[in-house]
Amino acid sequence: MYIVSITEFDGWQVRNTGSWMEIGNSISHFGIMSAQVVFVLLLFALTNTYTKDIHCNSAVSSTRKAN
Repeated sequence: MYIVSITEFDGWQVRNTGSWMEIGNSISHFGIMSAQVVFVLLLFALTNTYTKDIHCNSAVSSTRKAN
């Protein structure tokens, strides 16, 4: 969520005035931040793919009664 909120804030700061270098830098920063959001989402999807078959039994063992 933090990265998405930073990207949304950065999207409002794209300049269309100033020197060509300032305009290019602001567009580059926006593109990098947008790519970072896509990368994090892909990383979450990849992590979900590799960890979906892992089951944690700690909840089951805590609910069992001692004999």
